[in-house]
Amino acid sequence: MRGALHNVYERNLPGVYYWPSYEFVTWHGSTVEIVFGKEGNDLRHVSQSLIDIITGHFRRYYFKPFSAASGAAKVM
Repeated sequence: MRGALHNVYERNLPGVYYWPSYEFVTWHGSTVEIVFGKEGNDLRHVSQSLIDIITGHFRRYYFKPFSAASGAAKVM
């Protein structure tokens, strides 16, 4: 995965970003709490609470706040 990301990054494609959710899961799982097998999940899936944390960070960093006037969030 790291090699593929490097190849894409080197092409300097406009509007292409990488969100490090995999790295977040591995870091969180090794430093904060066990992330697999929680909330009744099997050992292949992370907990819904961790998914909510990751997607919450994604929305915070990649979208401007919701605008009632426009009716939608805007991609940064």
